[in-house]
Amino acid sequence: RQSLKWAEYSPLLRDSRGGDTMDYRRLFVAIALLFELMHETLHRYAPKVLEFLQSATQLSNYQAESVRCWQNYVKFVGVARLKPLLPAVVGELLRLAQRLRPHALEACRLVCESLICGLTEAACRQHEDVVQFLPSLPAWTELKAARLAVQKVLGANHGQSQDAALFHKRLHTAVQQLESASQQAVKRAALQHISDLVSTQQAASPTCISGLETHLLAGLMRSLLRFLWESSAWPGDQLKCGELLGQLGAVDPSRFAHLDLGRGQTSQTPQDLGNIELMTRRVLADFLAPNLTSKNSYAFAVQEILKYLQSNNQSDRVLGALKEDVRETLKPYLHSSYQLIDPEGADRAAPAHEPVTVAVSTFEGAVTQAVALVQGKQRALFEACLPAIQGNHALALFLMHHVVHDLLNSNATSLSDLGALSSSLAGLLGAAKHETAQAVFSIVDDVIQRRDSVLQCDLTVVRASDTKARDRLLHRIEQMRRPISNRKVVAASVRCGAHARALQFLEEAILEEHSGNIVNPFDNPRIQSQEDCFLLQRIYRDLDEPDGVLGALRIGPSSVMTRTLQLEQAERWHDAQACYEEQLTVLDRAPAEQRSNGGLGRQDVVCGLVRCNQNMRRFESSLRLIQGLGDEEGARARLKPFAVEAAWQLSSWDRLQDALQMPSAEEGEDDFRVSLGKSLLAVHKKEPETLKTALSESMLQVTRSVASAARESYTRAYQHLLKLHVLSEIAWLSGIRADSGQHPAPGALAKKLLARCNATAPTYLGRQSVLSPLRVALLEMNLTEDAKQVELEFIRLSRKHSFPIVMEHPATSFCHASQELQVRAQLEWGKLLYTRDFRHDALQHMTKLGTRYPKARLLGTRWATEASSELLIPKVAEAEFEEIKDKLPEDEAAWFYHASYLDQLLKEQMTSRSTSGDAAGGAASRGLRRGQGSASVCPFDLRKLVVFTLRGYLQALHRGNKRLHFILNRVLQLAWDCCELNLHKVEALNEIEQQALTMEPWMWYVVLPQLISRVHNPDMRKVFTNLIMSVMSKYPHHAFWHVVQLVRSGNKDHQRLGHEMTLAVARQNSEHHRVMSTYANLCGELNNLATANPPDGHYTMSLSRHFPVLVGGGGRTKWKVLIPLQSVMTAQIPRMRSQKETKASINVFPELLFSERCLDQVDVFRTKERPKKLVFQSQDGREYPFLCKAERRGDLRKDSRMMLFGTMVNQLLEQNPDARRRNLRLITFNVVILQESCGLIEWVSKTRGLRHIIDELWKRFRAGHQQSVREIKEIFDHSKDLHETFTKQILPRHPPVLHRWFAQCTDPSVWLAKRLTFSRSQALWCMLGYIVGLGDRHGENILLETETGRMVHVDFDCLFGKGMLLERPETVPFRLTQNCVAAMGVTGIEGVFRRSCELSMEVLRDKNNKQTLLSVLHVYIADPLIEWTARQHKDAEEIGIMQARVTIGDVEKKLNGMLNVGAVVRLGPRREAESVLSPEERGRGLLGRDRGVGLSVAGQVDELLKAAMCKRNLSEMYVGWQPWV
Repeated sequence: RQSLKWAEYSPLLRDSRGGDTMDYRRLFVAIALLFELMHETLHRYAPKVLEFLQSATQLSNYQAESVRCWQNYVKFVGVARLKPLLPAVVGELLRLAQRLRPHALEACRLVCESLICGLTEAACRQHEDVVQFLPSLPAWTELKAARLAVQKVLGANHGQSQDAALFHKRLHTAVQQLESASQQAVKRAALQHISDLVSTQQAASPTCISGLETHLLAGLMRSLLRFLWESSAWPGDQLKCGELLGQLGAVDPSRFAHLDLGRGQTSQTPQDLGNIELMTRRVLADFLAPNLTSKNSYAFAVQEILKYLQSNNQSDRVLGALKEDVRETLKPYLHSSYQLIDPEGADRAAPAHEPVTVAVSTFEGAVTQAVALVQGKQRALFEACLPAIQGNHALALFLMHHVVHDLLNSNATSLSDLGALSSSLAGLLGAAKHETAQAVFSIVDDVIQRRDSVLQCDLTVVRASDTKARDRLLHRIEQMRRPISNRKVVAASVRCGAHARALQFLEEAILEEHSGNIVNPFDNPRIQSQEDCFLLQRIYRDLDEPDGVLGALRIGPSSVMTRTLQLEQAERWHDAQACYEEQLTVLDRAPAEQRSNGGLGRQDVVCGLVRCNQNMRRFESSLRLIQGLGDEEGARARLKPFAVEAAWQLSSWDRLQDALQMPSAEEGEDDFRVSLGKSLLAVHKKEPETLKTALSESMLQVTRSVASAARESYTRAYQHLLKLHVLSEIAWLSGIRADSGQHPAPGALAKKLLARCNATAPTYLGRQSVLSPLRVALLEMNLTEDAKQVELEFIRLSRKHSFPIVMEHPATSFCHASQELQVRAQLEWGKLLYTRDFRHDALQHMTKLGTRYPKARLLGTRWATEASSELLIPKVAEAEFEEIKDKLPEDEAAWFYHASYLDQLLKEQMTSRSTSGDAAGGAASRGLRRGQGSASVCPFDLRKLVVFTLRGYLQALHRGNKRLHFILNRVLQLAWDCCELNLHKVEALNEIEQQALTMEPWMWYVVLPQLISRVHNPDMRKVFTNLIMSVMSKYPHHAFWHVVQLVRSGNKDHQRLGHEMTLAVARQNSEHHRVMSTYANLCGELNNLATANPPDGHYTMSLSRHFPVLVGGGGRTKWKVLIPLQSVMTAQIPRMRSQKETKASINVFPELLFSERCLDQVDVFRTKERPKKLVFQSQDGREYPFLCKAERRGDLRKDSRMMLFGTMVNQLLEQNPDARRRNLRLITFNVVILQESCGLIEWVSKTRGLRHIIDELWKRFRAGHQQSVREIKEIFDHSKDLHETFTKQILPRHPPVLHRWFAQCTDPSVWLAKRLTFSRSQALWCMLGYIVGLGDRHGENILLETETGRMVHVDFDCLFGKGMLLERPETVPFRLTQNCVAAMGVTGIEGVFRRSCELSMEVLRDKNNKQTLLSVLHVYIADPLIEWTARQHKDAEEIGIMQARVTIGDVEKKLNGMLNVGAVVRLGPRREAESVLSPEERGRGLLGRDRGVGLSVAGQVDELLKAAMCKRNLSEMYVGWQPWV
């Protein structure tokens, strides 16, 4: 305003009436005139002018006079130079036209025809690559020409809902535009384009986002979170991004497991931090160029940075490396003359000679303080950036990373100055803004990462000067780190809600305080501090990890606080409420100065009491309790969020208004619950403007929290994304209410809302936070049907998670709902009664409801015929099932449960026959009795029972495939049992053959390995051969990899059968013949490669020299085979629910990867078997490694069958809600059997051996202390007491270090996720390994996925207790050594690990699951291992079958709660050593004998853990197992 130019133009800009009110009409006249005056140079400032025009047009409320300005802008800049800005320009012109259309039609027409159509048609002619980024055009007559031009380029359906493939393509393109854009205006346009695409597609398909491919969805989320972080100076842009994130919904974090979504472009690594030119380019391109119009301080910063570059002759090089549009934007500032007159609120850097003594209160102030400490020429560059950091938190943090890096590497800065800066940062941890603490966390992470990087370089240090420099740098890093103690980070993390970080640093603090103790802190861990124990429990509670809460309780002192917290985490709210009431009574009786009970004050107790009422959904009680407190001790401020939530849950709007008037707490941690209450009150009052304001304010606040939390990880930000999800749904519903033209059908809105809700994380807390406010909002909109549908889904959610829920009888609560919804509510009511153990009432309810609805009748009959009920005699049950099937002919469940009931009857009869030894025909005519002493007679004879059971199961598959694997495994087992017992086997096999005629081959493909193992049975050979051949005919490439084990078998009968089937299929057509020949020849070459034995010292082989066929080529050596990856070999079967779907033609193998050659070089491993690493190269050039291996004495079918067993275990775990929530699953891989002892094993990528990881950590942190295996063997060989040698000599020199491997993750959420995954996968493998007797678990047979921490086991030769029969018997049931325990954190085996062990064992020992698993293991009886049949004996095969039966019997005993490791016993009163077996028992050879009868799951697990961790047992393991690792 002080310049002469302003004095010249101000008369034109001021209102003629005087004052400071802007006359926008005159303003636009002046702007248009200015554009005409500078038309030749206007293009140089195009981005900045565009943002200025955007702001002016919006502030003027889109006046018609602005049209001339836009005309001149487009005219003088030109379409060619507007190319990168076209989406933004067209988007802004569309908004202008929309606002002009109601009152200024002529101006609107002018904008549409002369500007929008002109720009669009020009873009279609000159810049087709930009057209796809243009916003969707409305169906206005004035825009017809533009729409036609766009449709000509993009297709006729542009702007409409598209098929999934087209939508995915356009969304991917839009995401790329957002990522590559360098101007904020273009980024806004890209953001709006994505929003338009998503809105259009969601209108037709509410689940379009959840249906996106993971990589595309991850890219979209990553781009939005990065935009959010980099737009910290633009609240409007952040709000728009928050609206889009809410529109996308809170996508389940498990979709992005192991993908880095949180850290965007502002994240730095030590390798990047030393490059000043790169830093300058990023500051200019990413932070300043897009924001030049927001503040003049940004322009000043650009000007000063360019001056610095010019003075150092770097300007041409730096600008030349930038994009053209960014370069053109910055060039005017090479000659600008901005001056910094009085920067408001900026902390100016002190001169270099002045000490910095001023305390800082903001992160920007800390940056200024740090810049003042910098010495050298780069200080001028840092100072040039300082004017732009105010209000731009992203730039401030980015700059701070570089400044700290410079200070740590410069010796000019004193240690005291470094300490002062660190103290300032430590003080900021208590700042009110969470983003400030988050910024300090980021600096701490960089410092820690820098320290670890320096330590990792220890092995490369060769000179004394290097050692000195390294030690000096470590000392400076420690000086920087010391004031920001772990405890301070924990306190700040808890306050900010960064719970994973709090846990990581708390554990680090506990271990640090324990470091002076010579005892291993992970060996029998204990936490002596009650405060630490309570804090650990709180953190685990906030992380929603109940297992961790239990673990913290077990290792710490017990107190009222810890017990109450445990009860809350266990969702025992009644008990927790009683504890709080008892504590409240104690506090009231205590003197005022002593009113604390183990750290809980009165306010804490009252809040806990209210929280219990809220979680039990006793909202009326909560409100009465809060109202009864008055203003006592300020508790009402802390209880305000509870009061607000309780009021809107009850739809008590008067009390909600009163609750909103209550005083607010200072910290404002629960502002969202209050904001949500305001929004719902506005919905109730039908005040759209108030609602819009409340939603915008709340959404902006939550969006800023997302921006801060997402810097750490997506998981960390997820709780805030759920809030955006809720706010977005309320905004969408309010828009529907405001649009009088929309009249959705009853239930249609709820269907869309629930579809989006189902894409969120499947946790109770997350989904109930979405469903509860939606139910209230729908009720207030008088959408009763939709509200009741949401309410019913919430009731179902609560039942499935065993959460207390109060439901009125549907006859009352759903009386105004539709008939269909009433029926669903009645069914849910019955299920709720049954879940609560009111089974008699549930059966009565279903019986009454079943007279009208067959679904209810089916459910009631199923309950009544369960083994625990047996309320119906077989004749009645059979009649019920038949009538239900008549009424539900297409229902898969009706056929399945009928077959399951018949199967129960059949199992009893088979058990009776196998024990009594009756002849098969004698029982056929006798009636079957259900249970001892029961007079209820089965309506069928035995023959019909067998036939009808098989028919029922297979007919169920005709109607749906939900239970595909269970049914087929049971059918195969049942067929085997019938043949083995000579129980109507002809009829059984005929029924299978007849039903298979109408079944698709892909159904039998899923059990192809079981068919192959059972095809050797003479009775089953004909039927099963036909089934195998049908699969081979349909899927020859996939099937032959399975059948090759027959074709190349060492058993002549098996080989003959394999050749017969292969030839029969090959004769069907020439293509099959070619495929079979190709695979047969190639498998022969692979078999030769596996058995080849290169000379000693040769660790590579050339295929072109020794096996040229495998390298491929022309002529006779040319081949093409399917690469046998597990992902390729596994059928992808969609869910089917009718006969029409099951009989439809589907492609169950969408991904086909073929190879025509293997890489020439093959790596040969040094182990005794000399396995080779063979690499297939796909047709697109990608490489897929396999291990080509031949067992000299073993049977590789163990590995293959173990993987099949693991696949079945994964399916059973997936069916268990608790296991599914904990992500309990095994990593399996494909094993191709070329011959009994030879095969191809899929290489598990991104894994490392456990021993290699630990060895590397020892070298880094304990260099020179560890001993080689040979040295330790010599020590053991000369030892008189193995236990003493192990505990006093070996273990002290090899402390646990595996926990440090997880700590290498700079993201605490990733650290926690990896550790939890490791603990749970280890628990699952321990339990499964014990069940199947898996041994030889040394450090090279156990791998860890480097990205996830999940444990992977390989080499299953030592199976079924074979380890106990070795010359040096294995004395532990599985590996649970000190490193395995240390990696699980300070709670050790308690908590997460123990609970995962118990849960895994519960799933394995479940009655139904047990039978399924045993049926999978039955292949060992049908096709015994070589080692069981390779005896020189005429009855070798029979002996092998008997051995298999004994082996499977041992597995069954373990599944029944037996132990074969013995109980841990004390060896003497003065000796603390423990042993699974006493010396006397070992001398009698009792190792491996069965002990314990029917132990509970918890008891069995406890005994196994004691045995695995017993140091005496570990000391007696053979040295190669490395029990000290």
